Amino acid sequence: MNFDKKFKTFLEIAEVLNKHGIVPTLYGSLGLYRLIGQLDEIDDIDIVIPETYAKEKLHELINIMEGIGYRQDKTFPHEFFKDKEQIGFELEEELKEFAGVDLSNYKTTKVNNSEFRELSLGDYLKFYSKVLKEREVKIRRTKIKIEALEKLLKHKKENNFAFIDGQNLYLALDELGWKLDYKRFRVYLNDKYGVKRAYMFMGFLPANQELYNFLQTVGFILVFKPVLESEDHDIKGNCDAELVLQAMIEYQNYSKILVVTGDGDFYCLVKYLDSNGKLLKVLAPSPKSCSSLLRKIAGKKISFASDLKTKLEYKRKEPHKDGTL
Repeated sequence: MNFDKKFKTFLEIAEVLNKHGIVPTLYGSLGLYRLIGQLDEIDDIDIVIPETYAKEKLHELINIMEGIGYRQDKTFPHEFFKDKEQIGFELEEELKEFAGVDLSNYKTTKVNNSEFRELSLGDYLKFYSKVLKEREVKIRRTKIKIEALEKLLKHKKENNFAFIDGQNLYLALDELGWKLDYKRFRVYLNDKYGVKRAYMFMGFLPANQELYNFLQTVGFILVFKPVLESEDHDIKGNCDAELVLQAMIEYQNYSKILVVTGDGDFYCLVKYLDSNGKLLKVLAPSPKSCSSLLRKIAGKKISFASDLKTKLEYKRKEPHKDGTL
């Protein structure tokens, strides 16, 4: 048991501090032992002092401690050591702010020639409860960081592709009254699913060249099919065969693929990919526009872009009052 030795050391330091007008407060495991007995091994001696001795009068504190053979820890300026003994100084103001413990009206205890204050049982309960709560918050935040890093590293190891039915996605979201921000969508595919290549299949219209250039700039690989114009002047650029063919051409090059469509014509492709462990997810535009066949075969591996409106909706920048964007 090392309490007696530790407490004797504390009394010696307190006596010296008293001579310099400082009334210290016994704190930490050593102080708690005085109240309820040994809970764990007492490593260092914690002492609470006024804040001024950690700032304006820090040099004075250093001189006091050096006078009794202690050296300052250069990494932690409020800690001192001599041989295997370590002394840590905490601040009255910080203890009050952290745990609501106000020492200003505390009575002093006198042992031998040393005068000092002591925390009550309630004070220790408040302090350690606060410590535990802070630790739980830190642990929770650390877990979130670890999960994010594990997810990122997992994505980096994976080589996932996305195959996007461009027309199906555009028309279904347009029917819902919003447009997709393709730049943010590409970032989302990478962050959420680790998509290294994102193929977008669509009919080619010369008038849309500027859009195609933009999509390629933000990271999509475009696969075109010439469009057909019906007698009713309807434009058709169905790319089902092209998407399936590309999925087979690239089969050995990806870990898994994300199929972005709600079209039931891709039922066989999704079924084949899933049975061979190659289906990452089906991202359908919306429940309304999703084929029941596709939903059935994808099962739990289906999500809907309509649920991502707050994240991925395109919002045109409003001009500032001076007319600039």
